[in-house]
Amino acid sequence: MMRLHLLAHAPTTAQRRQRFPADEGIDPVAPGLADRLAARLGTCNAIWRGPERRAAETATALGLTATPCADLRAWSAGAWSGRAIPSVVADDPAGFRAWCTDPDATPPGGESLRALAARVACWMDAQAALAGHALVIADAAVIRAAVLRVLDAQPLTFWHLEIAPLSLSSVQHAGDHWRLRQLNLDIASFRGCEPL
Repeated sequence: MMRLHLLAHAPTTAQRRQRFPADEGIDPVAPGLADRLAARLGTCNAIWRGPERRAAETATALGLTATPCADLRAWSAGAWSGRAIPSVVADDPAGFRAWCTDPDATPPGGESLRALAARVACWMDAQAALAGHALVIADAAVIRAAVLRVLDAQPLTFWHLEIAPLSLSSVQHAGDHWRLRQLNLDIASFRGCEPL
């Protein structure tokens, strides 16, 4: 049995300002979150993270040593990276609408939703043969894509999932399929030792 704990990176300025993410750093992480997370997760056989600065800084802020993994990289917004969402909507309303409604649409130089979902599903399925517990620190879009794989859902289901910064979701592979164990738990609300 493989259990993956999926932790969304800490909040960023881009999230607060409704911008497509670039490779920005994180806001400060509250003291004590590392201890709460450790008490909740126990021992993990592996800790992976997206290659972005925000994932690396989240791991460091929580006192974790995480291995970067290219397959866990954030959804590429291409030329829209770093831009305010209202600005993109104003400049390219048809492109933005297509991006939100067509899983094969891409921002200029970016990645389609279907490609993101396939990349994350392929990575997850490669982990299914392993045993134990592992932690993944990644962008919320990667976690949403992981949930799509677990639920065997259509790509546009992605838009119906909300993953908050520093929230923890868990999935498990047992037998021949994935199961969703929990979704979007705020690690700041953990009290004491509540193992998963």
